[in-house]
Order: sequence, then C-alpha cells, then structure tokens
Amino acid sequence: EPLTKFKKEVIKLGKFLDDLTKRKIEIQNEELGFELKISILNKRIAQDELKQSEFVEKEEYEEADALNSSIEKTKNELTEVENQFQKLEKRRVENENEIKETKQSLLDFLDNAGEDLSEKVQREADEEVISMK
Repeated sequence: EPLTKFKKEVIKLGKFLDDLTKRKIEIQNEELGFELKISILNKRIAQDELKQSEFVEKEEYEEADALNSSIEKTKNELTEVENQFQKLEKRRVENENEIKETKQSLLDFLDNAGEDLSEKVQREADEEVISMK
C-alpha cells in the first residue's frame, strides 16, 4: 500500500515534468519562428528604405512616397510580432519556473520517502533487538 502510493506519486510528478519539458520544446520552436519572422520583417524594411532613398536620389518622389505606406505597414507588423514574441518569452520563463518547482517537489518527495523508509528500517531493527533480549 505505501509503496503503491509512492509509485503513483513519482509517476504523477514524472508525467507532469515530461509534459512541461514537451511544452518547453514547443515554446522554443515557436520562439525560433518568431525570430525568423522578425528577421524577415527587418530585412524587408531595410530593403524598402534603401529603394526609397534611391528614388529620392533620382528625385522620383512619387515612388518614394508610395513606399512610405509599405514601410509603415511592415513596421506595424513588426511591432505586433515583437509583442507576440514578448508574450511567448513570458510563457517560456513561467514554464522554466514550473520545471524547477516540479523537479524540487520530486526531490523533496524522494528525500522524505527515503527518510521515512530509513526510520521504518531503524524501528524494525530496534524491535528485533528488543525481541532478542
């Protein structure tokens, strides 16, 4: 009975830790996706700004002005993606904290179980010594 309870608790904590680890990997993959999107958007902005400056040099102001809306749209999209990325980073930190807490809970549980077992063995040994007298 106590051993079964012990096994169930270890299995429960182990599964929870496994789920948290899977979530950590999913978050890391999402972060890579956001980093790629941010890089692409920054590149697009830089390219459009370069084209715009080339139009200005050629005194083709209508074309330069036309790129303004494209650049602004891309900058707004970049801001939105960066905000989503920050939210994801918060989730990553929360997940890492949960993993640490769960690992500590598992270690504490195992320490307590070891102490309980040690005390039980000591009691049984004491009882055996007493019965031998």
